[in-house]
This record gives sequence, structure tokens and C-alpha cells, in this order.
Amino acid sequence: MQVSVSARHGSLQPGDQELIQEKAIKLRRLYDRVNLIEVTVDLEHTDKPGVEIQVSIEHAGECVAKAEASTVIAALPTINCWNSAKSASAEIA
Repeated sequence: MQVSVSARHGSLQPGDQELIQEKAIKLRRLYDRVNLIEVTVDLEHTDKPGVEIQVSIEHAGECVAKAEASTVIAALPTINCWNSAKSASAEIA
């Protein structure tokens, strides 16, 4: 499984990229058919950065979720992509 973290309109704080990757890898424990996770952090509005996660799931397509919060790390737990992923897997079964 590949995890890609990128930033638009700025750079991530030291350590944020590693923390985001660690959290993204944990998604694999919830759903074992994950092939690729792409996290894009939008720093255009520094007071409310946005985080977008695209998850590619084998036999289920893609799940895209977005969130905004006061910090990048605070936005991560508010992203809810797994309801879509579980719905897609239920359609396959």
C-alpha cells in the first residue's frame, strides 16, 4: 500500500508529514483492500487549513473525504471516509 502526503500553497510543519502518514496507515487496519492513500493539505487559508484524503480500494473504487479545522492535525480525526468505503464493500459482497 502506498501513502502519499502533499501540501498546496505552503509547507507542512516539521513532523506533520510523518504524523499524517502514520494516521493514514492506520486506515489499512479498518479495511484491508486499501491500495493507495493520497493526502493533500491545502494551506491557502492558514487560519483554517483543509485536508483531503483519497483512498483507492480494491473492487470498490475510490473514497474522497475533506475536512477543515484550526490546524492540519485537528482536521484529521474529523474526516469520515470509511462510511463510504464500507458501503462500497457491502455492495461487492
